[in-house]
Order: sequence, then C-alpha cells, then structure tokens
Amino acid sequence: MLLVPICPHILSNRPIVIDVNSEVEIKLCESSHTDAYISYDGQINTPFKIDNLVSINKSEIKLNLIQPPDHNYLSILREKLGWGTKPR
Repeated sequence: MLLVPICPHILSNRPIVIDVNSEVEIKLCESSHTDAYISYDGQINTPFKIDNLVSINKSEIKLNLIQPPDHNYLSILREKLGWGTKPR
C-alpha cells in the first residue's frame, strides 16, 4: 500500500510504503481548529469532524481489469504527456 500526501506544503513530504495487510487509521488532532474534509476518489468531499475516524485496509473483493492485448499504459502516458519529445 502506498500513502501519498496530496498538495503537501513542505517539499520534503514523500510517499510512504506500508505493508499491504496493514490497517491505517486517520483522525484529527483534538487541538485542530480548522475545517477538514475527506475526498473519495476526488469526487465527493465529506466534512471530517474531530470525533470521526477513517480506517483504510485491503479489500477482500478483487477487481479484474480487462485490457486489449496491445494496451501499454506507459506508452499512452508518454504519448499524451509528451515525454521524451522536444518541447514545442
């Protein structure tokens, strides 16, 4: 499992690798004086209160993805983002 800070305010923040069977719990500090929100897949923002707890763990449900035989994710990224090409 990879825990990645989104929009960190410090340049030294880096992703943290966590054992896939671990459980991560997130809660606010009791001294927090600002509003907080939890975002699910970047779609839904839900208010996160001091007494709330979010638990993240490995799902028991597996997801099988179907891709065309010639599908190459990195090639698509390289093409769309212009990696390895001269700037225009």
